[in-house]
Amino acid sequence: MKQQRYSGYKTKKLAEKAMSNILNDVKEVRGSLFKMSDKDEEIMLKSDEDFYILKYNEIFFAAVNVS
Repeated sequence: MKQQRYSGYKTKKLAEKAMSNILNDVKEVRGSLFKMSDKDEEIMLKSDEDFYILKYNEIFFAAVNVS
């Protein structure tokens, strides 16, 4: 069975911990927003260079700009 990779991390838990540390420093990200599925409590934000997977409870302030 092929091992699933999480953005260079061996396990999902390690990837989530690293992302949590990164998110403490991120103030603003602009990109496209995707809901992962109806049952998930996560969203994916894709910018030109990277993407972030966020849990709803990690989002303290969200703004939507429409152009």
